Amino acid sequence: KSSVSKFTEKFSIRTALVTDLQCSIARDCLQAERSLLLYCKFAATLGFVSLAVLLDYRFGDAQVGKTDTPMSSAKKFSIAVAIIFFCLSMGSLILGVFNYFNNVYHFVNEKTRTGSKVPTNVFLSLVVLALLAVNISFLVDAYK
Repeated sequence: KSSVSKFTEKFSIRTALVTDLQCSIARDCLQAERSLLLYCKFAATLGFVSLAVLLDYRFGDAQVGKTDTPMSSAKKFSIAVAIIFFCLSMGSLILGVFNYFNNVYHFVNEKTRTGSKVPTNVFLSLVVLALLAVNISFLVDAYK
């Protein structure tokens, strides 16, 4: 036994907060929570970008505000970009929750290996490709 445990037994002090440190579950669970919060922050950012593009941001067409014209190509492009960012936002939330519960499950069962990194790598690849596609489409649209 540790010296703290022997000391507390001698004087009949309650030892509910004094335990032997076997593993780092508390630290690992806090890290999983921080990762979940980062995924949530990224999802919120993508969601607000989606909402801003959908509601306020117009891409180079003066006819967008008129009600008598049919939906223009700039408005369709705005909706497409907003849908892409919204889907990425929902994907970030789903992946964050999945990784959190997967990691906590592994920590509680005292498994040294945490969850698979494949879903995270696939999601980040999709985010990079989507952002690259949107930026290229902006460049093409600027030179029309």
